[in-house]
Amino acid sequence: MARLTAIERSALWAGWADAMGFATELATESLVARRTGRSRMTSLVPWRRRVGGRAGPTVRIPSGMYSDDTQLRLATSRAIRGDGTFDVEAFAGVELPVWRSYALGAGRGSTTAASSLARSNTSWFSNFFSDARAKYVEGGGNGAAMRIQPHVWASPTPKDPSSFMTDVIRNSVCTHGHARGIVGAAFHAGVLSCALADNTVPGPTDWKNVLAELSGLQEYVDVDDTLGTLWRPTWERITGTKLSGAVAEHLDECNAYVDEIHQVVSLSDAEPHLQYCELANRLNARDPGVRGSGTLTAVLGAALAWLAGNQPVETLIGAVNELGTDTDTIATMAGAILGAGIEQAPPSGLADAVMIAREARRMEDIGRGVDVEDFRYPDLLGWNAPKTQIEAVGIGEGERLALSGLGYFNPNSEVEATSRDTEYVWQWQELTFGQSMLIKRRRRPLVLPTGNRPKLSQPASALRSEAETRTGQLELLGQERDTGNGSQAVQGKLKPPAVGRPERVGRSDQARHADDRKSEAVGVETFVDAIVRSGFEAQLIGSAFIQVSKGERGFEDAIALAALLAKELRKKHDASGRRR
Repeated sequence: MARLTAIERSALWAGWADAMGFATELATESLVARRTGRSRMTSLVPWRRRVGGRAGPTVRIPSGMYSDDTQLRLATSRAIRGDGTFDVEAFAGVELPVWRSYALGAGRGSTTAASSLARSNTSWFSNFFSDARAKYVEGGGNGAAMRIQPHVWASPTPKDPSSFMTDVIRNSVCTHGHARGIVGAAFHAGVLSCALADNTVPGPTDWKNVLAELSGLQEYVDVDDTLGTLWRPTWERITGTKLSGAVAEHLDECNAYVDEIHQVVSLSDAEPHLQYCELANRLNARDPGVRGSGTLTAVLGAALAWLAGNQPVETLIGAVNELGTDTDTIATMAGAILGAGIEQAPPSGLADAVMIAREARRMEDIGRGVDVEDFRYPDLLGWNAPKTQIEAVGIGEGERLALSGLGYFNPNSEVEATSRDTEYVWQWQELTFGQSMLIKRRRRPLVLPTGNRPKLSQPASALRSEAETRTGQLELLGQERDTGNGSQAVQGKLKPPAVGRPERVGRSDQARHADDRKSEAVGVETFVDAIVRSGFEAQLIGSAFIQVSKGERGFEDAIALAALLAKELRKKHDASGRRR
């Protein structure tokens, strides 16, 4: 199977499984019946769901519509630049805060983390929030693991963890600060990379090999300047735990899960979906205390894909009807692995399937070094993340309705529901590049701030010709388009990532230098934010000066950092004097 076909099918199986499991997520049998009009899910159907809390309206969910799992996977994909680097500043500063305005089925930990990132003094590596709803360092759920597949898809050498693992960790720590959530994301990435590189669904022996390689996970943290010098010291100080010890603990947890799975399956000759049911029971997947765990979900997702290899549709249908489990996330992670390892295309009916396949092709292009344009985010220096769900939708250029920072909506969408006071409406909309979403907006939208208006031109991935779109639709039916490159897989043990990434075709030096200067300018401000939040911790100050000095504008940025810190210290001194 060609690498391109494997990546497309990985994305499409993941989306289809997510849409199937979305209707049964955290539902009882009676709730499934009220939502869908049937006792169990056997195919994609339109259904109904309450939104906006207990007092919110019940809205229709179109057949094939996916949940936050696929939404955040698409957000990750957009944040991967054409040269293969992960724009974590845009992901944490734009994608996650705006995602709150259209999130479907999102968990409390991820939404709290996204709300925290909307604050001007919070950076992706300093999101150590703590409130009555959730705490960053207790975020061990699967909200990171479910979205990191594009890092593997865009890898030039998917069997080599050094080509994607640092980005997986950077992505994860934006929202999840418990080692269980990070290890779960890393394990899922490792299993997916095996499937993509070998064009087969990995089994328990492969899972064990991935876990053995992940014993060196902290090396990826320490080699990365920001993770190693800013995030990890703060994390260890707050948790009172060494990261290496926490990682080892949750790798042991995964190994115990794998041993249990191997024992159950080896003693059973039941149908795959019945074996999965037994695994869910044995691993307490319905227990609210562990349901949604980053490690448990990742291991169950790998097991479900392995069991489903010969009966993919029937087995996934069985899994999404295991009520009380995290149906959509386990299924979507299994679908991503399964799609990369089998020849069969998923059933039709997934919402936005052409757009999802197009984004998968973009990831494959990036992995091959083909010139791919970046998604055009607003200038982060002029960007102010919307503080509430309502603020994200407003009027942009040309009096057009827009979603802050991401895009403009196609016109002529009908209102779905209204709030009790009729000031707000819920409405299904489609962005001009093809993504559907349910938004809540003011009946009379306000004008978006200039710095938050989307770029009028669309990303290159949305400007494909009509002929290519038709080709993509044919590929959904299972026809392969061979790039001639094969899988580009190489064998490799876990090792620290090399400095930089492979040079890409078509990016001018001037464009790359412009990106570097922008990154450095933002970096100085984010270092200042982190240092102020730490109470001017000496180690962080020293690390920040070392890092900014390494950049192309090292001398100027070091001076800027010193000036900004002096200003913040003066403000702190003046405030202290006033209190006395």
